[in-house]
Amino acid sequence: MAQVREDTKYDSVEADLNYLYQMWSNIPQTAAEWDSWSVDEKNVFELEFALPEERLAALKRRAERDELSTEERARLRDLERLIKHNRPLVDEMFAR
Repeated sequence: MAQVREDTKYDSVEADLNYLYQMWSNIPQTAAEWDSWSVDEKNVFELEFALPEERLAALKRRAERDELSTEERARLRDLERLIKHNRPLVDEMFAR
């Protein structure tokens, strides 16, 4: 039977945290450029936005199940603060 490396969970969490932090950090720039995007580009972005939202939800579920390290929990809290700050920009983009 194949052995699963113990750090696989950690690597997945790290990858998700890194991806989500970068994505949410780029929201102000995306919002600034939003009006210059084509309707198709906007539609694709909006449809694909469900993917990072699901990754965030998965991280939160793992945190609730106490599957994150102390450092990962701290990074998730930082990410949640960033999201809280930038979420109004996303809401405004999608309302246009």
